[in-house]
Amino acid sequence: MVDMEEIKKAVSKKPIFESLASEPLPHEVVDLEKMIKEAPSVAPVFIKMDKYKEILQKINDLRSSMNKIEDILRVRKNMHEINLKSDEMLEKNFQEFAEATNHFKREFVVARNIPFYPEDEDKKETDKDFSKLSGEISKLKKDLENLDI
Repeated sequence: MVDMEEIKKAVSKKPIFESLASEPLPHEVVDLEKMIKEAPSVAPVFIKMDKYKEILQKINDLRSSMNKIEDILRVRKNMHEINLKSDEMLEKNFQEFAEATNHFKREFVVARNIPFYPEDEDKKETDKDFSKLSGEISKLKKDLENLDI
């Protein structure tokens, strides 16, 4: 029987990889190595022209969409400013109207012999409805201001 030590010595003497230097490389490999060594550090990128045109079209569409969004935001901002100004004008005019009616109420004195008639119930109900509506509008306004759009 063969001794294990002899097998180990035989295997350890034999190189694991045989050298290729003894055989010449094929000319294709040599040419390829030369081309790689001589290649510029920046190589051109090749893409299909239809894909390139498609990408440019998509970029153009995105720019167009961005411009539309910008215009919409500008219009919304202007609308918001107009709404604020109109609300301020309405409140100012309402205050002027209220002051004028209070002034008239103070100026006109009811004669003693003319009976004073209290406000009718329909007017009180209308005032309650307006107060309720005003509260709801104020609540909606606050809700809109708190929205992050």
